[in-house]
Amino acid sequence: MSSIPDYYHVLGLSRHATRAEIKQAFRRLARQFHPDLNPQDGAAAARFRQIAMAYDILSDPQRRSRYDEERFGSVSSSEPPEPTYQALYVQGQENLVQREYQKAIANFSRAIALQPDSLDAYLGRCQANDALQADRAVLDDCYQLLRLNPQLAQAYLYQGRARSRLGYSKGACEAFTQAISLDADLAQAYYERAQAEISLQDLQGARQDLQKASELFRQQQSWSRAQQAERVLNGLPRTVAAWRSPLNQKHITNRNTIGSIGLVIRAIPQLLSSPNHNFLPLFAHFQGCGWGWVGVLYGLIAILGATLSSHLYPTGDPITAWKLGLAAASGYGVAVIASAIARQLAKGEGSWQGDCFVAGVAALPLAATVLLTRLALGLGSAVWIGVAVWGLSYSALMLYSGCIQINRMSESSALQSVPWILGASLLVVTLVTLQ
Repeated sequence: MSSIPDYYHVLGLSRHATRAEIKQAFRRLARQFHPDLNPQDGAAAARFRQIAMAYDILSDPQRRSRYDEERFGSVSSSEPPEPTYQALYVQGQENLVQREYQKAIANFSRAIALQPDSLDAYLGRCQANDALQADRAVLDDCYQLLRLNPQLAQAYLYQGRARSRLGYSKGACEAFTQAISLDADLAQAYYERAQAEISLQDLQGARQDLQKASELFRQQQSWSRAQQAERVLNGLPRTVAAWRSPLNQKHITNRNTIGSIGLVIRAIPQLLSSPNHNFLPLFAHFQGCGWGWVGVLYGLIAILGATLSSHLYPTGDPITAWKLGLAAASGYGVAVIASAIARQLAKGEGSWQGDCFVAGVAALPLAATVLLTRLALGLGSAVWIGVAVWGLSYSALMLYSGCIQINRMSESSALQSVPWILGASLLVVTLVTLQ
């Protein structure tokens, strides 16, 4: 038996390793010893052949069974032993890195069941829940974390993020302040507190926190986050009076009133006049009536504008109006989906409500373009093209500002996302219109 190699040892595994663990070990070792990566190393080539042989035998249940009987005199148990706390915790961390958040939550929960007072496992599960924006679960994990360690700054940071997403801006500020008092170099806490302060119209506090966040991010060489904080800072007006918002927070908490709709519509000129300065402040103002609802309302306004533009033809065709309305609705829906996909790929921190809001705002100049181009048809091709370029440029600017300020994407990610979001929407609009 001793003349038969121990293939488990070759792969660095125990006899009870699962097929998934065997596959994972083979991939890791194959990348390390592959001849293409070690062209002048004969030992690496020999090791690679041994690794491949081990994988061929152990990955096949029948060959593995025969091998175990020949090598060890018995067949390995088909049921591996229960994983240890350390194994579950390590697997949970790997799930976080791979953005497999549901699996991470499952592994961390099993680890907690084995060690109920495990601070690290609770923190890992809290991070996964935060990534999924499962805010109630985040708050539950934060409660357990603070029970185990009342001085844990990260717990207050996640608590504040959950409160902020739930609309409790004042409570979020309190949590972020507590996190900063425990860790004065926690740059993310300053940035997050600034977001909450913007929603509370505390512009001076937000400006100070954004400056501090940018400074700390740069010290930590987190350049994209530093630039993100500086963009939000540059977009803030100097005073609340300069904000000139027609919205009063206490008047827009009821989604079903005509007054709320009127206030949302009255905000359109501000968004169109200066999207870079007014995007984030107005987004914060709409917190009371639901960002997604406001975005859908803007989308409906754009759809209505596109539909009505058909009647600007001398012979208003109802079929054309129907097609334009359907095309605009399809384009808006695709923009929401494309924004969500871009946010996920860029690891942004927004939500589907933010995607609806960004897509709705970006649809407004496109609808205006459709109306104006119909009016400009008789004024020459130069005027028509100029109007079209204006509308597309303005819509791209809206998307860019939304990707950075609402979905919290880096500048490079936003620049890459805007063309394909806008292109996908226009492609769908064209296809539907030509049907």
